[in-house]
Amino acid sequence: MEENNTPQNPQEPNNAPQTPEASKPSVQIRIPKIKLDPNMFSELVEKLVAVIKNFASPERLSAIIERMRSLATWVITVMVVVIPVVGIVVAIRGGSIDPLLTALGVSVALVFCQFIAKGFISSMNKLLGNASAKLTTDTIPNAFGLISIGLGIASLACSFRAFQVSFESGIGCILAALALLLLGCIYMTPKMVNVQIEENNTPAQDFIGIWSFILNGVLAVFPLFYLLFGAYTIALLLKSLFAAESDIAVIYFGVSVSAAFATALLPLIFYLLYISYYLIVDLIKAVLSIPQIGKDK
Repeated sequence: MEENNTPQNPQEPNNAPQTPEASKPSVQIRIPKIKLDPNMFSELVEKLVAVIKNFASPERLSAIIERMRSLATWVITVMVVVIPVVGIVVAIRGGSIDPLLTALGVSVALVFCQFIAKGFISSMNKLLGNASAKLTTDTIPNAFGLISIGLGIASLACSFRAFQVSFESGIGCILAALALLLLGCIYMTPKMVNVQIEENNTPAQDFIGIWSFILNGVLAVFPLFYLLFGAYTIALLLKSLFAAESDIAVIYFGVSVSAAFATALLPLIFYLLYISYYLIVDLIKAVLSIPQIGKDK
């Protein structure tokens, strides 16, 4: 009897079919599809605008402006006190009584200017509630807000180099940065500048709306501008107080006195410019409405 010497797999019977090489499954590598959105950077900017709007809420901005308005009332009061003190020091250092007489005369004039400034600042706040700006899209406020914030950041970055040039340049850059940053936040909040979105605007109406929107923003932050001008004037007064030479002290004192007058009259000047602009706007609107006369009947 012959023995079968063929080895057998204990786990597989002899009659199991053999799997050919061609029937083995192939390994497939799936490459994920990357979908590029041409507006992906625009969406990032939209998220940034949303973050800024969430931070700069109308309630928070109103509280800041009200605080600035209360501080602005102290601008002329501080100058009325500081100018005579600086005038006495400059007069002693220069050996002349002229700076002292100038300081006393300016202080008396500033007392009356404070009364004028207070009235016009209050009137400008009322004007803002009565002067509305109509725009076609809310992209315009967002764009102006981003531009203003960008310029504010650039001005703040330039202040480090500006201080190496002169003290006035550095202070000016910092004050400009603060004003631009707040102005940008207000531009992005249409409620603060009395802006209405009107999709049926004509190009001429949109042109008027843009300029009205810009001026309303400046009007909204005017207390801050007034406060910053006063701070800059006081900084000039202090520099004339600590100037190394008496001649330089006299020069800085004269410049600071001129700046004090400009600051005190700033509310009156801006008020006149603002109402003059709206007078021109009303005249333009009247001209634009002439073709519509008789068509509504």
